[in-house]
Amino acid sequence: MRYIFVDEAGHSGFLDDENIFAATSSRLANTRGYLRIVSTPKGQRGFFHRLVTDATAGKNTMKVMYIPYTVAVGKLIDEEFIASARLELGPLFAQEYECAFVGSGMAAYPAELIDSMRADYEVEEG
Repeated sequence: MRYIFVDEAGHSGFLDDENIFAATSSRLANTRGYLRIVSTPKGQRGFFHRLVTDATAGKNTMKVMYIPYTVAVGKLIDEEFIASARLELGPLFAQEYECAFVGSGMAAYPAELIDSMRADYEVEEG
């Protein structure tokens, strides 16, 4: 294949969705083709989140393009629609319209707290 397009990659619904990325990217092995992955974020998990955060940190060669709702106001959507969506979605507005990887509101502890403690904790294998 010369071109693979994956839409809504952040919304697979699987707890572990790395196999989706592995399957799509491996199809390009002998063609040197192109892979385009697009999505609105959905939480701070999954291959889409990993690829975007790694690319932003310079840990992979992927290019990230953020396109927030503001580029469409007055062209595809109007301020009245945005005001309504902001009310209806509440905290998820940032995820769907501002390209934000919003953590789960159901978490007992914020992800930042857990991540900050991870470096101090080592698991003994055996």
